[in-house]
Amino acid sequence: MSATTVYGRSIQEQLRVAEAKLTAFPVNTTSILYALTVPAALGSIRVVDIQWVASAVLSDADGTMLVSVLARDASEGADDTLVNAVNIEGGTAHIPASFTLITEGTEKELTLDVGDSIRVTFTGNSAAIDTNGAVSVLVFYHPIPLETAGDDIRHATFYR
Repeated sequence: MSATTVYGRSIQEQLRVAEAKLTAFPVNTTSILYALTVPAALGSIRVVDIQWVASAVLSDADGTMLVSVLARDASEGADDTLVNAVNIEGGTAHIPASFTLITEGTEKELTLDVGDSIRVTFTGNSAAIDTNGAVSVLVFYHPIPLETAGDDIRHATFYR
């Protein structure tokens, strides 16, 4: 199987997006939003990119505007951090920017199974934000083919 196809189709055809969005970054508090849950009908998924975009150049002179993205691994009852407390001040308004994803270990943290979820935390730690705006965090993913070794498939899936 080529890493550029899913179910015999290109990644562009299979790519999906989930979103967590706020009309304004929280002031001196944390907002938690769920971007995605993995239902049984979909099967396992693979996260390929996580981006953020804001309606303004965000600025907080006396604090930070932190975003974290966590995947809840239902099978082990624990969280995997996909993006860890990144300050999203600056950037360019209306232009998406990719977060640096974690370095994946043997646990394959970017592969999510049925019952897993992805949540985004937005933490503002000052009493006043100088320039605030709407913020979206976008999770790009695709389904993982349901394949097992057999007559037609002679290898383990690329994502496991």
